[in-house]
Amino acid sequence: MLKKVFFLLLILGFGLSSYAQRLTLGPKVGILQSSLTTNMDSLNAAAKQNLEIGVFARISGKAFFIQPEMIYLTKGGIIENASHTVKQEVEIQAIDVPVLLGLKIGTGKLNVHLNAGPVFSIPVNKTIKTTYGASFLKEQDFTNFNTSLQAGAGIDVWFLILDVRYQYEWKSMYSGTGTAQGLNMNESNFNISLALKLF
Repeated sequence: MLKKVFFLLLILGFGLSSYAQRLTLGPKVGILQSSLTTNMDSLNAAAKQNLEIGVFARISGKAFFIQPEMIYLTKGGIIENASHTVKQEVEIQAIDVPVLLGLKIGTGKLNVHLNAGPVFSIPVNKTIKTTYGASFLKEQDFTNFNTSLQAGAGIDVWFLILDVRYQYEWKSMYSGTGTAQGLNMNESNFNISLALKLF
């Protein structure tokens, strides 16, 4: 599946290269507030704050651009039952690959942009910490590949890019078994990032 993601990035890059004016590369860092939602009313969820770090490439045309990224981040949240007898913390370290289509508004060293597109996520580590009560979530019940939709806006100022985005998973990242039979879980996050244009 990861090979398919990179193949898609390659096709998108060639598709825009015929009218691209500039290729921009650089690192980026950010903070995100990640939360979980479930299909069970008996469970409550709380958000967590985490960091992200990665790289981006932007292939720019006159008004539109394509921006693939590769981001390493930690996401998840806190799950607690309604009677407050069980509380577990979910942490998933993952590599996210957003492929965003953007629209630039303005010219020169200062412009505003809008962007949106799919995000392909490959978890590399899954951790469940039980604060109290009997554990019912299992690491092996989390999926090994997720897709999300991300959308947001930002501003380019000289060699810096500031972005604010929202991301939501299309499908459940969890398929419950045992005492968690029938449990589905989706992750969403609100993130703010700062990127540096090196080229």
